Amino acid sequence: MKSEQKGIILALTSIIVGIAALLNEESRVYLLAIYPIVIVVYIFNSYIDKIEKNEKAIKEMNKKLEIHERIARLEGKVFK
Repeated sequence: MKSEQKGIILALTSIIVGIAALLNEESRVYLLAIYPIVIVVYIFNSYIDKIEKNEKAIKEMNKKLEIHERIARLEGKVFK
């Protein structure tokens, strides 16, 4: 899922949890205990997604660097 979609889902969930906490006093404690855990999991997932994207970008850059190194070695051999 895209980060915008995750943000919209989190916002809608926040509204629903807020309304549920106002309407039902008995479940308020459970909601207040569970909802922060959900937010923390959401934040960790977004960081994990960013880390995976960065890892892919780093791997691509490493491949490009290897290609440039090979070209430089070949040029060195050819133009000796």
